[in-house]
Amino acid sequence: MLVDASPRSAQDVIAYHKQKYNEGVQDGSIIPFTYPMFSLGLAVVVVFMLIPPQSPFDTPLTRWAVVTFMAYWHVWIIVNCRSFNEAPSFGIGIVSACLILWTATTLIFHDSKREFKRIESKTYVRHRGEWWGLKKPRVAQEAEAEAEESSNRRMSNGNSAVHSLKKMGGQADLKATADSQSAKTSATPSAAEEAPSNEYFWQGYPSGPLIERLDWVADLYCSFRGTGWNWLISGLPGPPHHIQAQLSSPSPNSLASVHRSTSLPISRAGVPRFDTFRASILHTTWLLTSGYIALDACLTLITHDPYFWGLTSAPVPAFLPAPLHTSWALARAYRLVLSMTLIWLCLRTFFALAPLVYVGALGPRRLGPRGEPWLYPDHYGAAGGERGRGVRVEWGVACVRQRDADG
Repeated sequence: MLVDASPRSAQDVIAYHKQKYNEGVQDGSIIPFTYPMFSLGLAVVVVFMLIPPQSPFDTPLTRWAVVTFMAYWHVWIIVNCRSFNEAPSFGIGIVSACLILWTATTLIFHDSKREFKRIESKTYVRHRGEWWGLKKPRVAQEAEAEAEESSNRRMSNGNSAVHSLKKMGGQADLKATADSQSAKTSATPSAAEEAPSNEYFWQGYPSGPLIERLDWVADLYCSFRGTGWNWLISGLPGPPHHIQAQLSSPSPNSLASVHRSTSLPISRAGVPRFDTFRASILHTTWLLTSGYIALDACLTLITHDPYFWGLTSAPVPAFLPAPLHTSWALARAYRLVLSMTLIWLCLRTFFALAPLVYVGALGPRRLGPRGEPWLYPDHYGAAGGERGRGVRVEWGVACVRQRDADG
């Protein structure tokens, strides 16, 4: 039992825990979870990640030191810190554990500065006859080459006509022919004039200014599933075909063995990808609307059930169906399913905010590829395994792939 006396409502439970929390803070038995104290471990990791890989400070020994400090700091937070609010409590537990695992992955199990690459794009704009960017897009290069070849053919034909006219002494006809050819040339639209254009490429650890490295590191530590990276987790759809066609290879290094994505809009696990702004926003709006209604219903049931207040031996509420009152197993199953459903709805609704903000509010003009809808596939796929093949088959396929990757 998590409370001293039988509470009359959920508000009584909240008031009780708030009182115990304040008493613990006052007598020193509880260390409140506050910022920027919590961010110290992550700040050390980010500062280390901003050091170029060619630096003498980036060595296996320093990586182990950073991971050790990160693990010690967050384990200390888990053991000693407490928070009354739900969101900081979430940071104390699962966020701390995930940061420890992800830091070890990027610094020890992988050399992220040399192995990891992300998809980046460059926008080219035609301005006064010049392409502004790192280089001309391949499409523009091909279009200008074709236009130049066509112009050479026209000039060759024009020279032949000029030679004939000179022999005939028709200078007036020569001027008319030249004016006609000039008018046709100026009236013919060149494909190279169509702009702006995006070109996609693999971007490794930047060697440029600090702001570019900070953007790369922040993207790495904010990407949970590797969408847009060469370590994209299995079960997710890859980039659209027109983007994959511009990349030099599906994956630019040794991680190609685990990069199994295709350009299909639905992955083998049934996870859909959204290639248009409209499809992404409509799907996100549906997730937020339905998630809000479902969360409100689940929270109403939980608020009126004393079991979720801490009275684990309390009977089910009277408004529930009769079978739940007579069967302990059904009551237990109902409460477990309700708890799991609430967790799933919270994650589903929370993750739906990312495409709404990055795609809907900011967009690719401000964020580049990070604002394109294909980078935010759905978080849940088919429940029956990859295309219905089952769990046992998928375990066998995974073992075979791992054996082939190991040589």
